[in-house]
Amino acid sequence: MPKITVGLAMTLLIIGNIIGVFSDALIKTLPADTAIYQFVLFRQLTAVLILLPFCLLSNKQSLFAGLKWHFIRGHIWLLGTIFMVFALGALPLATVNAIFYTAPLLMLPLAMILFQEKLTSHSIAAAVLGFIGVLIVVKPTQINWAAIAALVVALTMAVNNLLVRKLPQHHNVFQTLMLTNLVGIPAALGLA
Repeated sequence: MPKITVGLAMTLLIIGNIIGVFSDALIKTLPADTAIYQFVLFRQLTAVLILLPFCLLSNKQSLFAGLKWHFIRGHIWLLGTIFMVFALGALPLATVNAIFYTAPLLMLPLAMILFQEKLTSHSIAAAVLGFIGVLIVVKPTQINWAAIAALVVALTMAVNNLLVRKLPQHHNVFQTLMLTNLVGIPAALGLA
């Protein structure tokens, strides 16, 4: 991989994490009596509206191909978003984010189960050390319903990341994100 591509990827990863933490911090400031399902609905509608211009400018090649997988991912995403709002409202930001970061660790056993991938001793050791690190940050005494909600979010992120393999190769990031949010809107509307 050329250095410019690696540097760009690292920069985008850092920017994405900063935006994610900023988004989490904004959710943390919501009043306790916020209507969560309405918030989730408006979050999805906003995401679609923001992503739509980028999708219209990108390739028009069969946008709705692989709709079944977008539908599955969209509803998993919706479930994760609901649990995310619950977890962020009840736990400190650092604790929630530490639990969210177990998603890549959860991907290892899920990839083995869903895609019959072989795990190496190095990947297993890295996952075990990662989970130990999360337990150090979270402390087992802090595990309650909100921590379990955060773990559900990490699980939904892990499954969504793995299911990207099932999406059409010609879909770019904007199309994938837009369709993931778009297909979940009817269910979010029903919940709202």
